Amino acid sequence: MSQPTSIDLNLFRVFEVIYRTGGLTTAATELHITQPAVSNALSRLRENFDDPLFVRQGRRVVPTPLAHQLAQEISGAVQVLHDSVLKGQDFDPKTSTRRFLIGMRDPFEIALMPTLMAEIQRQAPLLKVHSNYFVRDQMSRLLSAGDLSLVIDISLPTGNDILKCPLVEDVFCVAMRQGHPLSLQPLTLDRYLAARHITVSNSSSGQSLEKFILSSQGINRVIAMQTQHYFAACQIVAESDLILTLSKAVGHWSSQFFPLTIMELPLKLPAIKVAMYWHKSADSDPGHKWLRLHVERLLKAQFKAAHAVVIE
Repeated sequence: MSQPTSIDLNLFRVFEVIYRTGGLTTAATELHITQPAVSNALSRLRENFDDPLFVRQGRRVVPTPLAHQLAQEISGAVQVLHDSVLKGQDFDPKTSTRRFLIGMRDPFEIALMPTLMAEIQRQAPLLKVHSNYFVRDQMSRLLSAGDLSLVIDISLPTGNDILKCPLVEDVFCVAMRQGHPLSLQPLTLDRYLAARHITVSNSSSGQSLEKFILSSQGINRVIAMQTQHYFAACQIVAESDLILTLSKAVGHWSSQFFPLTIMELPLKLPAIKVAMYWHKSADSDPGHKWLRLHVERLLKAQFKAAHAVVIE
């Protein structure tokens, strides 16, 4: 490998975007430059590292082993430079026009976004906050690359560069329509297993947290339907005889919108641990700290109202 002693630092930004998007055209669009300019930058990187870095596979380009090796350090360095610029600026919530991207699933949207929007309208009217879906095994990479500012999710494995703030511990419960036959008698394990279930999952395999935990204990249910969002699942449950296993907090919030009966799960499962995650490069950024403070306070208040265990 040749020694990259005088490499243009702008090339690393091009590398990071190609790695993240998987295409030269999409990279050019995001960087607001032409595709030939991206190709030229990639050629210079290939010469510096004496490696193709990306090889074409159909309509995409895929990283070589060396590119994978370089990606985490380059993405982190690009993010550090970006955050260094922000840290040199004072953060005034009244005038800031910054945009924050929060990775979360729809139950946390229901709990957080309405109250956060009210807070932003009062304190930071020009601030922009977007909620983004993300693939869990990509969380560290997305935070490192700056594609997500924060993540709110269940307990997930992370590297040393990802910081974590535990928020709450919750338990599973069962939601069913009001007047459901199962709501008129004690919900035993046999009755629970004999019922027809709906599950919420973005996976084609139908994998979900409760399914994973139940399966590990040798417990299998009849899954009659799968949806991608709890809001849709709860509406279906309210209008059918299907039952839904979900966290107690989500059941509490959903029962405010739909005529549901919430019952205890007839077996003991491990607690659902919820945390907030961010990249260490953003830890001391004043705007990021402002957002984390409000997200933590608002989410804990919502979970506390739903009788979940808040971690102080």
